[in-house]
Amino acid sequence: MKLNKKKLLLIIIPAFLLICVLVIVSGYEKWQIGLTCPKCLQKASLHQIRIHGIIIYSSSRVYQNPYESKISPALYEQILGKKCDHVFKKNSFCRKKGQVYSCGINRKILSYEQRINAIEELYRVFLRCKNIDLAKETYLLIDNTLPIANDKKMIKAMELLRLKDNILKVTDFMPRGVFPSGE
Repeated sequence: MKLNKKKLLLIIIPAFLLICVLVIVSGYEKWQIGLTCPKCLQKASLHQIRIHGIIIYSSSRVYQNPYESKISPALYEQILGKKCDHVFKKNSFCRKKGQVYSCGINRKILSYEQRINAIEELYRVFLRCKNIDLAKETYLLIDNTLPIANDKKMIKAMELLRLKDNILKVTDFMPRGVFPSGE
């Protein structure tokens, strides 16, 4: 039985298309990445569609956190008198591949947790008293005390601080004499 070219093409083309669709579908992923600017607390999200790790569609959106309606990044401009040049840091992600969802947080954002909390509190106090000079001084103090530094160094420093805090918590509950005094 001999196949002519027409029949061969009728078999090969659908098979090739089926293989292409299976390759695309098996590697199809939707990503949503949450971002926060640790300078002004602006929130943003990044949406991506990837096929086997290659980004084929990407869009971003800047928004205000609906749960913190009074804490607005516009307060940064009111306090410092200039717009923020955003330094967005990843804080969360969700990935959908097939019917499987994976979500989590980015460890690096934890190194900015104290800074973010301090700026949130500064914004809350500023909304009550509207003292621009005091707010500006406080922001500069926060910026100098908790700078946006090299991520690796900041994470290492935060891990050491957590380790120190954990050791202090453990030693507070231990009776005296458990650790040798070195004498």
